[in-house]
Amino acid sequence: THWAPTFRVAPVAAVKVDPTALDAYVGTYEVAPGYVERVTREGDHLVASPVGQQRAGTRLVPTSASSFRADGGLTRVMFERNPQGDVTGYLLALPDGRSLVASRLP
Repeated sequence: THWAPTFRVAPVAAVKVDPTALDAYVGTYEVAPGYVERVTREGDHLVASPVGQQRAGTRLVPTSASSFRADGGLTRVMFERNPQGDVTGYLLALPDGRSLVASRLP
């Protein structure tokens, strides 16, 4: 995990995504040392939940085929793929302009 370039996050409208396409993003991601999130699919949407914490998960609203925003917030999640098409992680863009790269765990 490392810091990525900083940019400001603006509100983005939701779009429809084929629910079965969301399965590619399901997995566990290390956002920062000691902080891991699990992304699951619940019906037609994704949910990101911190592993080992009692905090509720955050629904991810699709803004494109590979980008999502936190439901009710400005945080954005943009999934990244390698040349073979496998999801390798995501860029987490926070409302204050900071961004993090989360790596997918095996």
